[in-house]
Amino acid sequence: MGLNLEAPWVLWAVIAETVVVALALILFGRPVLFLVIVLSIAGTILDVRELVHQVAASRLLLATVVTATALSRIAALVVSFLAAIHRMRSGLSTRLS
Repeated sequence: MGLNLEAPWVLWAVIAETVVVALALILFGRPVLFLVIVLSIAGTILDVRELVHQVAASRLLLATVVTATALSRIAALVVSFLAAIHRMRSGLSTRLS
């Protein structure tokens, strides 16, 4: 969330970015994990900002949607971190043997 829905081009740009990152992750795998992590952190920061705004405006339904979006980004972030850690450990074990 965290976006001005009055500017639909911004929303479409975010949707396109999400699709491109997902395709890059599918096509290139591990090399784009850092990009996924960075974009997940940025998106989560914007979502938390939007959550605070919606709660302050007493829009609880929108706050619930923003919370679900933020949680999905956090889940993507956790999975990306775990994959990156696994990659680092796998790389170290093959170098040591």
